[in-house]
Amino acid sequence: MKKKLSKEERKKVREEKVSYLKMIVSKARNHKTKEKEENEEMPDVPRSYKARRAGVFSFWFVFVALVLIAFVRSGGDESEATEIKKPLAPAENLAASEAGVQFAKDFAEKYFFWQQGDKGKQMREKDMKAFLPEGLDPYAGLDMDNLKSDSYLRDARLKEVEKVGKDKAKITLLVKYELTTTAEKKDDEKTPPSTKKMATKAFVVPVQYNGKTYGVYELPTFTGIQDKTNLKLEEDKQLEKPKDPFIVQNIGNFLKTFFGSYAQDGKDKLSYILEDKDHQNGLGNTMKFVEVSESNVFESGKKNEYIVDCVVIFQDPDSESKVQTDYKLTVVKKDNQYIVTKLN
Repeated sequence: MKKKLSKEERKKVREEKVSYLKMIVSKARNHKTKEKEENEEMPDVPRSYKARRAGVFSFWFVFVALVLIAFVRSGGDESEATEIKKPLAPAENLAASEAGVQFAKDFAEKYFFWQQGDKGKQMREKDMKAFLPEGLDPYAGLDMDNLKSDSYLRDARLKEVEKVGKDKAKITLLVKYELTTTAEKKDDEKTPPSTKKMATKAFVVPVQYNGKTYGVYELPTFTGIQDKTNLKLEEDKQLEKPKDPFIVQNIGNFLKTFFGSYAQDGKDKLSYILEDKDHQNGLGNTMKFVEVSESNVFESGKKNEYIVDCVVIFQDPDSESKVQTDYKLTVVKKDNQYIVTKLN
């Protein structure tokens, strides 16, 4: 295998070959000048002989020059062609890159910054426009009408990055935020003092990069602090709804039981209705279940297995604020009991 030369080495080789070519040309010119002088000193030599001699010389001069030029060019081109044929690196999922993680942290900084009142509501909507596409809740799921505290993000650390397809990722951050609560003022009292406390949550940010900008492609969710998340999405496909309305009703009732347990129960109790090993610990009482505000049930194509898209409302026990989050579940009926086998 031919040794590959660096740019400096290729340049040096070309310069040496060009120098050698110039030397050949120079010798040829000197030889031609000398031959001319000799011809002038030999007037008896026939002109046809002189012409033949000059023609032979010209032929070999041109031939040698062309060979050297081709040799010089081929040397450089071969090395350059070798570089061009290097295998291309596989395309990177930029949503899961350092830039994607930084975008998730920037979003978390704005998400956990809120203030009560109309001014805070306007500020929240303005902040979220830089991150959310049209169609998502303008407040990123936070119930701005019933806030009981102000919030400020203190820290956000990366916990998990899960690639989702070619351009999406779900980035889990461990966030710490400070809550400031002021008691309601009564008519006969002075301004009550405010109280502050720190809260910690595992916060999942769905990030997408479309080739130009980053964005949060669906509402963020919360997960257990000790969890290792598994956030791959189901592939988009045409799913049919169950024909039996009792199935939809029964799964709707099951969702209430499941998310209530997922929010507050421990691993042992939760294991009866949750088989997803990546979410065995639930939320560990970091959030309180309020209600399932919306759910859509589809048949997965397998017997007694269903895909459920739902919107769930939780309450943060630290700030008493309510947030809505999107979940996609795989629900299977086993022995007349529903079980969640996958939770995204």
